Amino acid sequence: MKRTLKSVLSALFGRKKQIHKETYTVIHNSVHRDSNLKEQATQKLTRDQENELKDKLRCEQILNYWLDTELFDLPECPMDYKKQIISEPADYFSNSWGVEAPKKIHAGKLQFTTDSRLFVMFQCHIAGYIAKSEEKHPNYITPRTYLVGQALIPKWDNEKKQVKWTRSEDDEDLVINLATIRTLYRRCNSSIPNSMSLSDWVEARMIEIESMLHKELSPEDEGNGLDTEELQNKIIHLNRKIAEQFWPDESARKFMLNQCQPIESRFADKLDQPSELKSGAVTFRWRYCYYPEGSENQQLGPFFVDDLERAISSVGKKGVGGLSRPLQDYLLGRKKQIEIGNAVNQGDLFLSLTNKLIKGRWPDNPDFGLSLLQCVAVNVSTDLSENPIVAVNGPPGTGKTTLLKDVIADRFVTRTIKLSELCEKEEWLSSSESISSIMQYSMVVASSNNKAVENISKEIPALSKLPEQYSDVVKHFQSIAPEEDWGLFCAVLGNSSNRRSFKEQLSKLKDHFRNIKDYLHLQFLVNLLKKKGPEKADEVFKKFVTDWKDNKRISIVIEDLQECHANKKYQEFFKPFASALQRVQNNELTVEQFSASWKGLDEEQWELSIEALEAFKKQWFGKKLYSKHLTRNLDVAQRKFNEKLARVSKVLTKDNQEFKLDKKKHLVGTQYYSTIGEESENDAEKRLQLSSPFSSSELNDCRSQLFIAALALNEAILECAASQLSKHWEKLDGLIDGYLETNESTPEHQQLWSILFLFFPVVSTSLSSVENQFKLMQKKEGFGLVMFDESGQAVNYHVTGMLQRSRQAIFVGDPIQLEPVVTMPPSIDLAIAEDFFPISKKDGNHCWGDDYLISSNSAQSIADKAGKYIAKIGERKVGIPLLVHRRCTEPMFSISNRIAYDDKMVLASKPFGWKAIQSGWINVDEDAEEMKKTGYANSLEACTALDLVKFLVEEHPDMVQGGVYIITPFSIMRRELKHQWKEVCKDSSNHSWMQSAFGTDKAGLDVESFSEHNIGTVHSFQGKEASTVILCTSASNIRKKQGGITWVNSKPNLLNVAVTRAQHHLFVIGNQKDWSEGTLSAVLQNGEMQCYANLEDFKRQDARLIDDYLTEVRVVEKASSINFDFG
Repeated sequence: MKRTLKSVLSALFGRKKQIHKETYTVIHNSVHRDSNLKEQATQKLTRDQENELKDKLRCEQILNYWLDTELFDLPECPMDYKKQIISEPADYFSNSWGVEAPKKIHAGKLQFTTDSRLFVMFQCHIAGYIAKSEEKHPNYITPRTYLVGQALIPKWDNEKKQVKWTRSEDDEDLVINLATIRTLYRRCNSSIPNSMSLSDWVEARMIEIESMLHKELSPEDEGNGLDTEELQNKIIHLNRKIAEQFWPDESARKFMLNQCQPIESRFADKLDQPSELKSGAVTFRWRYCYYPEGSENQQLGPFFVDDLERAISSVGKKGVGGLSRPLQDYLLGRKKQIEIGNAVNQGDLFLSLTNKLIKGRWPDNPDFGLSLLQCVAVNVSTDLSENPIVAVNGPPGTGKTTLLKDVIADRFVTRTIKLSELCEKEEWLSSSESISSIMQYSMVVASSNNKAVENISKEIPALSKLPEQYSDVVKHFQSIAPEEDWGLFCAVLGNSSNRRSFKEQLSKLKDHFRNIKDYLHLQFLVNLLKKKGPEKADEVFKKFVTDWKDNKRISIVIEDLQECHANKKYQEFFKPFASALQRVQNNELTVEQFSASWKGLDEEQWELSIEALEAFKKQWFGKKLYSKHLTRNLDVAQRKFNEKLARVSKVLTKDNQEFKLDKKKHLVGTQYYSTIGEESENDAEKRLQLSSPFSSSELNDCRSQLFIAALALNEAILECAASQLSKHWEKLDGLIDGYLETNESTPEHQQLWSILFLFFPVVSTSLSSVENQFKLMQKKEGFGLVMFDESGQAVNYHVTGMLQRSRQAIFVGDPIQLEPVVTMPPSIDLAIAEDFFPISKKDGNHCWGDDYLISSNSAQSIADKAGKYIAKIGERKVGIPLLVHRRCTEPMFSISNRIAYDDKMVLASKPFGWKAIQSGWINVDEDAEEMKKTGYANSLEACTALDLVKFLVEEHPDMVQGGVYIITPFSIMRRELKHQWKEVCKDSSNHSWMQSAFGTDKAGLDVESFSEHNIGTVHSFQGKEASTVILCTSASNIRKKQGGITWVNSKPNLLNVAVTRAQHHLFVIGNQKDWSEGTLSAVLQNGEMQCYANLEDFKRQDARLIDDYLTEVRVVEKASSINFDFG
């Protein structure tokens, strides 16, 4: 474990007792106060103090409960064959380390280092007791685990020619399975004294375990260690003693035998069965792993203990005031929330939420502005004092990323306005005012979904994502950015791989600034010419003159020549040289022609050329001509920025005709939120939701141009401050890795963080990396804005550390898509929670603690209760909803809208223009006698899916141009689909149609890789989309998997994600009759979803334009709405 478990648990259990005392005090004081009338002034003071105490106690209760659940940490016994991390059974130990290891050492094939570790795992088993039967869904994998793990240090005894072992005393080399220990206390407590509390039980077990390990694994001769045979005997003895500690009586032993399996039972290893000893004891086997460079068996988590403990400590010392405002609101909720209903006839509310001047805009297509509720979200986010938390609910395809990019652009522009004032002062970069301003507008994007972090981090600076009109003008240190990016803007941090890649980018940035004085690269030019000689001079000049031309510096070279006396001294060289450069600038001479002329120089001409350029270089640096260019760049950038800013600022004045705002279309007055003419309220609502308030094409372009100008100004400001930056470069690597030595009692390193954010206004990280990534930023509200992407997938307490570090938080997610991955079963979650706060015991009841349970509340769910604005979708209360859908066409849009969003969404995506067979359900009926495999491995459906792909590719290629995904709810079916694809792939005659299934954008990929990238469970495809999606349902009554059908239909989340992966075409494969009984899955067989009797029936259908069959559906719907009255 990363921390000393004993100290963490001891503190937690101590606080738990204190919380119980404080709860009693609050209740007692409340009753006492209400039963005794006092003077009003005194009563008011007492009431305020009591409310403060209640809030403090509530925060402590929630945070300590979250810490307790984080410590429910289940270590996994390594069995990853793909990564070749496999624990070995006890039977191999004697031969491996008593016989083979000495041979390898003698042959030089095995060497020990100070980090080498042998990790021994005691009582290894498959933990069937963790989840109850009703909690195990079809994809549930019963974990392989162990009770105790201990690392041993190997050392070669050259005298005795054998390996000697000593126990590692390092905290991280001892792993105690808290999850199992605590579960056994609750579910198998026959041998636990009635008076023993959970905390006493856990502490007693930990003390006993450490005592046994120390006693058994300490050699009699401490200097030498244990030999392999001695160690093996000790391990066997220890393994049995540990079993006796945890299941000492017959009842407990039966529980373990009934609930657990041996670790390799799935591989039919007869040696791996549990032993029932003569004494009656039951013991599972031990296993071991060898790690030559340090134990990799240390738990990946817990990731959030330190941040939770810091928050708890802050509350304890300073009350609720010790927490950031976002974290306060997150824990206590918003007492008064304003409901955002339909926009029709609500002009006063909506105008006030859309009419702020949002200066910056991301350089997206100016013809498409933000929709009404996107605009509301961006406006609300600008008011920090009123909105420490902004909760945005974004169903699939509603523009969550678009919204965040506009927030980012506006913050960056606002920061640039401030910096343009501050940079005029001497040594401005070190001033507290500058550091404070930079950090105020710092931005972090975080998500539990690593793919979501990667996607938005790559999309932000991607050149390919810019419209053509902006692709040549959006720049920010572009010369040192990756080729596919328009510049530096987002620092992708988090895991070690990302940090390594980022430090490479940072290294290039350092080099750029170290050479900033060589504005024209004269030093590099002259040195390279000397090195390459006249034979390669043409290549050298081609590179440099191209760079001068691209960056508009040819005229500067010519101008600077005039200021150097070398121009006169070597006029026979510089006169034709400058003349030719001028012609290149005027496009009268190509760079290639200019460069080629250097091939014809004789030796005398070459030496004169080098002498002249050397003289020009020395005089250029001597006169410090670089300084005027940097200053001039800053002046130009400042002037252009000011011009753009002044122009944008006119939008709220009477002098705004140039922006061509249409009052009705762009909702510039309250009256335009009413119905128009004979328009129905439903039609008016759709019109309003699709509207873009204060967002004409002209204004959008002007705001995007301001952002572009801000990028140029930021670059110019920083280049002029190069000398101030030089002393900080070396410390940035340490800051990023978290290894920077510091004298700060509470590390925050505001100045270093501010420098990082100057160049990279946005930093991204996964939530699991926050504690480690930002351990050198412990200041409350040290950062500006944190944006939690896909927060509907985030475990609720995983955002605690980032909230405490930030001044404002925007949560963007959707609780009706995939839920957080919580490995703890609900029953255990409830058992832990009731130790800290009240939770409901009956259906229909509600206690405040229910809202913080990790098994039923995502980060988004809690944030929705903490924001100022809410809306209702059906019976659900959500944050600001995004309702304009732009991804899917029909019928996917209507299905998703119906099952998940109470028909509140509005369709904005355009129908596809090619002929296609209508989306629908392709029936697959199986015969029990012909089934090749049972369970969820439905080979008939898998073969049908592949036949369908082949048919579409060969007969209807337009339908697969945007690629094909084959998805399923069940992990076992995923394996079957992958297997079938690989089998078909063995026949090279299939490769042509299989290749086409990738889509035109991914042509050329390895055919077999389709199984890795385009086939998977629904869960693995959130955030992805393809033109055609095939959903294999797999379960059926004949397969006795009705439970799978029930599970899929239990909540709309899974089907909602599955359906919205398809942009244009959705085909469901499965037993129509069995799935028609599901409340949600039945929707996939109605409306615009056609039902096909089988694949052959599907193949007989004619392809038609989408409008043709949508018209048919509308006619049927119209006919079905006719009412008769015979009475």
